Amino acid sequence: MLSPMRKTNSPWVVQKYGGTSLGKLLDTITGEIIPSSLEHDRVAIVCSARSGTTKSTGTTKLLLEAISHATDPSLGSGERLDNAVSIIRDQHLEAVNSVVGDGSRYAGGKPAQELELSIIDECERLRTFLHAAQTVGELSPRSQDRVLALGEKLACLITASSLEHRGVRAKVVLLDDIVEQAYLSDPNGPEAAYEELGPHFYDRISIKIGEKIQECGDRIPIVTGFFGAMPHSLLHSVGRGYSDFCAAMCAVGIGAREVQIWKEVDGIFTADPIKVLSARLLATVTCEEAAELTYFGSEVCDPDLLSSPVLPTTSNCGDLTGFAL
Repeated sequence: MLSPMRKTNSPWVVQKYGGTSLGKLLDTITGEIIPSSLEHDRVAIVCSARSGTTKSTGTTKLLLEAISHATDPSLGSGERLDNAVSIIRDQHLEAVNSVVGDGSRYAGGKPAQELELSIIDECERLRTFLHAAQTVGELSPRSQDRVLALGEKLACLITASSLEHRGVRAKVVLLDDIVEQAYLSDPNGPEAAYEELGPHFYDRISIKIGEKIQECGDRIPIVTGFFGAMPHSLLHSVGRGYSDFCAAMCAVGIGAREVQIWKEVDGIFTADPIKVLSARLLATVTCEEAAELTYFGSEVCDPDLLSSPVLPTTSNCGDLTGFAL
């Protein structure tokens, strides 16, 4: 029997999980961290695209490779494109297998084959789209955004299924059209609003995201870290830290008491401990200090997320550490 998310006046908490955490520690996330958080908070989850042991083997990297091959007219580029898409498909099918195990159904009675077919269908549609772009010889920034959005969508589908397999109701929230929805009534459209409003451009998007999260009712929202379609493309407008930024907008939209960035590290260090053996773990750090560390190479979170004066705190669960802002 599926258990609903706790429906009380409890405060909202937004938890953002990176691709490596989802790729390596999904059981810990859906089996320990989220259920524990639901005991005292309402929780919204934001997912990055899944990764392997490093970002270089991750879904976003493979999607960027596929985009590159789709715009490459040289001999063999089509085969390389196919290979990248096939790796993405196979990695996610393997992830489904690890979630379901020997069972043929999730706790909610949804067949595992249905999720597998969804993943295969999404990847084959991507393959067809990219081959068409290769034939035409063009892939616009907006079309590239559509391609990248698939990574977060697949990650959310698997995360939601893992929760339902454990008896927790969840719903995937797609944000690939959220910008158009937010500026649907604007006669000048999102492009003009982006140029005119600057940082305030994101205020209306935050409100719209909040509305979509509230529509989930008693199910846990599993939100794609990718949001769009942004003017000039999301990577150009926001950068690779867009999922952290999305988590912040979710928090604003639902009035969350905090944003938690969960990482597979012990905390924030004075430097990269792999490169600097004398690097020390910081007991406390201001947002300004964390932003400076991030700006100069730390990958704890996106520096734009750290503009708040709130002090980060940490909590631990096995191999994962949560940074609360």
